[in-house]
Amino acid sequence: MNNLKTLLLLAITSYLLGCGGGSSDSGPNIDLKFNPGSISADLIETETEWWPISVTVTGDIADIKDDVYIYIVDDTGVISTDVYIRQNSQTSYSFELNSKDNLSPGEYKGNIAVKLCKNSSCSSEYKNSPWLLPFDIKVKSHTNLTNRTYIPEYQGWYTTDGNNARTRFVPVNLDPSEFSPRWLWKSPREYRVTKLMTHDEFVYLFEDNKREIGSDYDLNLVAISEETGTESWHTKIPAYFFPHSFTVNEGNIFLTKTVSMNRDEIAEISKIDASNGTILNQKQFIVTEEEVDNGKSITLGRVLADLGNLYFSENNEQFSTDYDFNESWSRPSVGGVFAKVGGNLYAFNSEGITILDSKNGNVIKHIILPDDITNYAPQYIISGSYAIIKTTREIIGYDIENDSIKWEADIPYRSYPHLAVGNGTLFIAANASVKAVDIKTGDEKWSKTIEDNATGRGSLILTNNILFISSEYGTIAIDINTQKLVWGYPFGGQMAISKGSVLYITRYVNSFKSHVLAAINLN
Repeated sequence: MNNLKTLLLLAITSYLLGCGGGSSDSGPNIDLKFNPGSISADLIETETEWWPISVTVTGDIADIKDDVYIYIVDDTGVISTDVYIRQNSQTSYSFELNSKDNLSPGEYKGNIAVKLCKNSSCSSEYKNSPWLLPFDIKVKSHTNLTNRTYIPEYQGWYTTDGNNARTRFVPVNLDPSEFSPRWLWKSPREYRVTKLMTHDEFVYLFEDNKREIGSDYDLNLVAISEETGTESWHTKIPAYFFPHSFTVNEGNIFLTKTVSMNRDEIAEISKIDASNGTILNQKQFIVTEEEVDNGKSITLGRVLADLGNLYFSENNEQFSTDYDFNESWSRPSVGGVFAKVGGNLYAFNSEGITILDSKNGNVIKHIILPDDITNYAPQYIISGSYAIIKTTREIIGYDIENDSIKWEADIPYRSYPHLAVGNGTLFIAANASVKAVDIKTGDEKWSKTIEDNATGRGSLILTNNILFISSEYGTIAIDINTQKLVWGYPFGGQMAISKGSVLYITRYVNSFKSHVLAAINLN
């Protein structure tokens, strides 16, 4: 009994997945029983699934005197080599088998053979070996190029945070029963996919082959057709020009980036033709080596594009230009512009928030916030007359009209909350739960626990009736009226929704298989 127990634990590092094996030998009469007794699954292309299999060992276990090696044999190539074995008791063990993520559409039938062997080459097996676990796995194609339904009040997903208010809200009612995979794009360069935007008939993304901090890497801007899922173009961005911000509007992509060259610091904003990736125009800001030695530096903040105007800032100055960088107005900088709502621009700085008139750059209002807020505030959202401020410590509801903090909510230690705002409600996903909060009072409307830590690093998107939550554990949709889980997708990361009612999902950027982009039909 003890001999088998010890050797099965060692078999975690001794098993082999593949073909091979010898003849069954005489010896102790043992048997394995599987629960469940077979595996069946319906998967979508690239989807994987884990199958926990309980194994009960019976028979003459005490008579086993030799080493035991476990071979798991899959002649069809369906099962991944990520196999886990653990002990539950002296006679009960568990296998966890995982399907491969590169299976082509079709049906896969066969048997997984579990062999108990007397040596590492499995040239001699124990009596009754092997034991067979039947499987039937159906893989559906991810391609479904149906007609798209355009969202009439679409506000754009022109930044990596959605619309220019950065609410991550799309005003549309959705029926989850109509959701279906549209296409799956895989980077032919196998680069990891990062930031996303959509505009007109395309989705735009960055991809890179960065594997570790400080390593050299390539960086591409890629355009993919929403209709067909084919790559329309990609253009290489010098990696030393790492982008700070990018936005797309009216057929143009605008990209800000900063680099140090020959001890000069250069900040640059580029205009790129969204139809073919050609760089049409550039504007540079330069700090000389001498100025750098005297402590001066330069950084371009976020860029916003709206109605033919660009809004951006560098360290010392705020700008509004047309799309060819012809200046409309400039003024001393009041911080990085992070949102535009109606005719107002919102900039954050070390004192708080400054509201500017987008037509002339005049200051409408300064909002002074406590230092413990401004020093730790990584995210602002503007919703009507309220600002939602997320710091590293808390989430704050601020009444802009009355200059007052209306409510504060602590952020749990080492959590990564994601926010979305729409129709007067703030949704917060963190620590395997999601809750709805009244933006005026901070009162909780409802909360829901989500299994499998489904609110890890990722993103949210809110519609009139559905909340999408995406993380490294997958993507789910919750009906915000019933709080019921109504849809799910096997991987997750960053998301965007297009005017054509297509949901885009990346695979979590730290995944070694994060070179894919999924498109989901929503209507």
